[in-house]
Amino acid sequence: MPRHVQNGSTILVVEDHDDTLSAMKRLLAANGYVVLTARTAEEALQMVQKQRCDLLLSDIMLPKLSGIDLMRQLKDQFAIPGVALSGCTMCDEISAAMAAGFVKYLKKPVVFTSLMQAIEEALAQSTPAGVATPRAKPLATPSHL
Repeated sequence: MPRHVQNGSTILVVEDHDDTLSAMKRLLAANGYVVLTARTAEEALQMVQKQRCDLLLSDIMLPKLSGIDLMRQLKDQFAIPGVALSGCTMCDEISAAMAAGFVKYLKKPVVFTSLMQAIEEALAQSTPAGVATPRAKPLATPSHL
């Protein structure tokens, strides 16, 4: 499968809300990312077995297996950094997400510029010597997702 679109980074977006998933996919693709999508953690785990992903962008509150559980499994099996998304800002959830392996935690609704910054920082942490993948200027910049 082709992976090289502008910056070559593939993002797996896991979100059970169809409108949010669709908006994220369109906006990330418009900004040069290859975007894979899953509606459940189980679907995401199957996808990662088949395709390489450079970053996980996951909702925390998913049906059955949570985004935190998903990150724990991916951390144990693969070297994929993650950015957590949630409507909850309780300290316990944030701590659990970070302990599971997420490198960033963003509260919904997500400000798109904050999301792009978190993605770039997470990708930079996962590249050798912290060298970020070159990025083009954002093409689409809505205020909130």
